[in-house]
Amino acid sequence: MSEARLQEALLALAASERRERALRASSEALLLGVEMLEEADTTEELERAIRGAFLRAIPATECFVLHGQNGVLASPAGELVLPDGELVARARKRGVINLYDFQRTTEATRTQGADRFRAMLLVPLEWFGNTGLVVLVHGKRGAFSAEHARTAGRLRRFAEIAAGRLARLARAREMALDAQLARLERLLDLVPAGVFLVDHQGAPKLANREARRLFDPLDGWRALRAHLAAQEHGPLRVALGTRSVAIAARATAEGWVGVARDLTDIERWRRRIEHTERLASLVRMAGGIAHDFNNQLMAVLGGLQLLREMLGEEQEEARELLALVEEATRTMARLSRRMLLFTGVAHASTRRVDLARLARKIVEQAQDALAPGVALRLTHAGEAVAAADADQVTEAATALLDNAVEAVAEHGGEVRIATGEMQADAQMLEAAPVRAEDAAPGRYVFIEVTDDGRGIAEENLEHIFEPFFSTKFAGRGLGLAVVLGVARAFGGFVQVENRPGKGARFRLCLPRQTS
Repeated sequence: MSEARLQEALLALAASERRERALRASSEALLLGVEMLEEADTTEELERAIRGAFLRAIPATECFVLHGQNGVLASPAGELVLPDGELVARARKRGVINLYDFQRTTEATRTQGADRFRAMLLVPLEWFGNTGLVVLVHGKRGAFSAEHARTAGRLRRFAEIAAGRLARLARAREMALDAQLARLERLLDLVPAGVFLVDHQGAPKLANREARRLFDPLDGWRALRAHLAAQEHGPLRVALGTRSVAIAARATAEGWVGVARDLTDIERWRRRIEHTERLASLVRMAGGIAHDFNNQLMAVLGGLQLLREMLGEEQEEARELLALVEEATRTMARLSRRMLLFTGVAHASTRRVDLARLARKIVEQAQDALAPGVALRLTHAGEAVAAADADQVTEAATALLDNAVEAVAEHGGEVRIATGEMQADAQMLEAAPVRAEDAAPGRYVFIEVTDDGRGIAEENLEHIFEPFFSTKFAGRGLGLAVVLGVARAFGGFVQVENRPGKGARFRLCLPRQTS
């Protein structure tokens, strides 16, 4: 081999070694860039990884990442001036474009430093649903070779894979966050108090089921904002329609976060407890008075009977006067017995009571005393035998009938008396305005009285079982208090159906006789 040919071979070998070293370096830079892309966990990290990967694999002066059609990231080297829109559109559509000699020499671009760019690689990139663009620039004409363009194409694919992985991670995180929020909402819906977060305009950003129940109707969120804006600190109580709501809230950067409690039922129960306590005190007092009063009346009746026997036949006027006094005393004794029934002091002897027969007897006795225009109608559905005391049940049923007749006496109407049997559950017992402490779900018989009068005024409903309560000019006796006493004495309950303007229905329910 000649010396010249040997020299050519050595030069070719050296060139091959240089190409191999360059290829190895390029491959190592490409692998390092791919590793950077794989490690990115956020959008910001991915942008830095893309820029770093391209700068390592390709000797570019600068690398820019454009999001969509606009939005060039800031760069310390100055503003990036892209070529005309047609080239950019072609790169987005077809792939990498290598501009061998790109330069803009206008005065505007010169002041921006863009005239120093002599070569440019345009690399399209699928970026979270948009087509972005990676732009590599160099100050030397023809700085980017065909190999650089191919390397940019490979990096483009890796960058798109990394962006897709990051998009999936973002969706997974969003789904996990949505799932956590859904669990939080379900948990908050179980809270008996209203939990809310409202912005400064009063719009709810977070509200559980109870908060929506309280504030959704009647534009309650706007009312809530007005109250929250007016108060400086501490809890407050507001009226939302017919409801009374206690609110504890504090201001935040987003608005107000707080808790609301519906006090309507609590206040209703408090009033009912107070009413029950007053009634219990009245019962104890009435029971004591009635017991002593009844004892004295028995002595008076005994004395009157002895005095009548002592009077002779010739003292007829005195005997008539004595009979009037005795009748008045017996009336007072009946009133005393009713008071004892109401208070529970009277002895309750339980026997078999046929409510149907009892109702027929009451109707027969009442027929002759009815006012003109008032009609009585009796209905019965099956056997209705109670475990109670016939005299006491008669007192209660008579009181119900008297009230119903009075309700229709002025304008005329119909009073219906019915007896029957029914099944009572716990919910029915809970809703009853009057019930015995030992009343339990089961079979009951009833006697009910219905009228088609004006009904009961709402403000009077909670007082109708009080002794001597009446809507007339003056109270006329124990009235429905006797019904209350009988129900409690024999383990029963009372149902009331009030229809303002259309009448009322009272049903006295007593345990069914089982044998």
